[in-house]
Amino acid sequence: MAAAVSATVKIADYEPVRALIAGTAEAVRLFGQLSGEELAALPEAARDGIAALTGECGPQLTLPEDATCWGLVIVEWPAAVPGPRPMPSWKVTLTDAVSGAQIVTAERVVIRADASGFVTAELTMLADDDGKPVFSAQPDSDRPGCMKVRLDEHGKIRTGTFPFLVAEMRVGRP
Repeated sequence: MAAAVSATVKIADYEPVRALIAGTAEAVRLFGQLSGEELAALPEAARDGIAALTGECGPQLTLPEDATCWGLVIVEWPAAVPGPRPMPSWKVTLTDAVSGAQIVTAERVVIRADASGFVTAELTMLADDDGKPVFSAQPDSDRPGCMKVRLDEHGKIRTGTFPFLVAEMRVGRP
């Protein structure tokens, strides 16, 4: 693999910019040809850079088995209204990016966008008896129109905070 080269590019210099873009495309193509051993031999920063570059080249809606998150979500914000007004959080919707199902069991969403990683969302949501997230409302067969919840050992509704990767953020219709 070629050594990194430092370069200063002026926006007015069209040819160098075009060459830089073409070189990046070629690098992404070559990254896909590396074996697992070759990837493992690279420094962690290089592997992270490869993952970020190749992740942007096409949709990837599956997670590795060793992922430290519970899935991919789409966050939809309410459309802006005229004038400077606060955005109501109850209008934010969450969707499972893989299944397309709306996630209605979250009570709190914290979005994080670290400069050197991926956008993540920490969802505080209902949890099952095993401490795993509950993605959809489960009707209570004993009480029509009510949702079944699990209680912890103190009689409180069982919830947990779970990390997710954000696949998309968009603005809803007005």
